[in-house]
Amino acid sequence: MTAASKRKPAREQITLEFPDNALLANLAGAHQRNLVRLEQKLGVRVAMRGNLVSISGSADSRARAASVLRAIYSRLEAGEKADVADVDAELRFAAEGGGEIFGREFGSPSIKTASARVTRARSPAQAAYLDLMRTHPLVMGVGPAGTGKT
Repeated sequence: MTAASKRKPAREQITLEFPDNALLANLAGAHQRNLVRLEQKLGVRVAMRGNLVSISGSADSRARAASVLRAIYSRLEAGEKADVADVDAELRFAAEGGGEIFGREFGSPSIKTASARVTRARSPAQAAYLDLMRTHPLVMGVGPAGTGKT
């Protein structure tokens, strides 16, 4: 066998560029926990250098990871926080067909409460529920405990 045939095949990658390095540090999280979570859940490899983030892995996993990172970065631009729970929530959206699909169909999957806090949907069903509350004067929520009715 030659040296060329012994080498592992090069993994394809996507490179994302983010304009604000301060937000990029928040995107990665403390000790890069948010990026590690993406790597664990999607089986990708995420590397940061400056304002560039490269994602390598299978095509589907790369696309999902890029979608999650873009969604979390847009949250950070809006002044919200991002932690591992938010990464998990965005992964659920990506698993259900992508956060961009829900963003186009339902509008923003968040709502401001009376205390000026932002409540975000953590699943596609919750996004639909928030959209109904935004567009109808009366909405009844019925379901077991822990399903996000409040």
